[in-house]
Amino acid sequence: MEVCEVTQQTRVLRDSDGTSYVARFNRRGCRSRFCVPCTAKNTAHDRKKAHELLDGVFEQVGEVRTLFLTLSSKNRDIDEVADMFNDHDAALRRFWRNSRVQQATLGSFTAFECDVRGTRENPEAGVHSHSVVFVDPAVFSDHRYLRQREWAQIWGQALRVSYRPIVDVRVVRNRDGESGAAAVRAIIPELCKYVIDPGSLVQHDAAGLTANPRVVLALARALHRRRVQRFDRIVAKAARKKRRQPASRSTPNPIPA
Repeated sequence: MEVCEVTQQTRVLRDSDGTSYVARFNRRGCRSRFCVPCTAKNTAHDRKKAHELLDGVFEQVGEVRTLFLTLSSKNRDIDEVADMFNDHDAALRRFWRNSRVQQATLGSFTAFECDVRGTRENPEAGVHSHSVVFVDPAVFSDHRYLRQREWAQIWGQALRVSYRPIVDVRVVRNRDGESGAAAVRAIIPELCKYVIDPGSLVQHDAAGLTANPRVVLALARALHRRRVQRFDRIVAKAARKKRRQPASRSTPNPIPA
């Protein structure tokens, strides 16, 4: 059964005791964001990178609080999805440069996501972003504090739209009520899920499993060579420090006598 163009194949094999299992061959990545095996592999890599990077921020800054911020905009026709990514990216740059946001925050790690919505005849795309935002603990008790409606107002100005976009912001805490590095690690799976859910491209109908070529083509063009993660200030500083560190070399296994 072919899974990823011609670059990956799976086969059902059987052990001597009769137990069957699935084996994957030729594991070169196809670099497609629509392939389930490649999406799983890329997501695991992104989560590991985010773990290391965000842990590095806590090591450098020390006492800091975090927010989980989701910024979205109205759905548009699927053929406009490339423009939606461009508009969202440009709006994010304006948003993080806003003087009030600069005062209230220390830096952020942002990941893009796109949902396929609408109907089969009129498919739409919804582009949004999730961010881990680092803030000074004192910001909750002084003039720098931003309420949710203020976040939404600033984001609407950055998007340059007349409506109030949907914005969700909340303090990051895990189930034990912790709000430090452990809490941030717990939300990384939500932060680094996928850009496109491969399952959303497939419809179940009388003909079996089908995909709308118009949707796939529009998304493929929109995501070609596109960066889908952004970070700034203290997160960018942690990334630069990480890049300067020498790569660790694993000790080779001893050769048995």
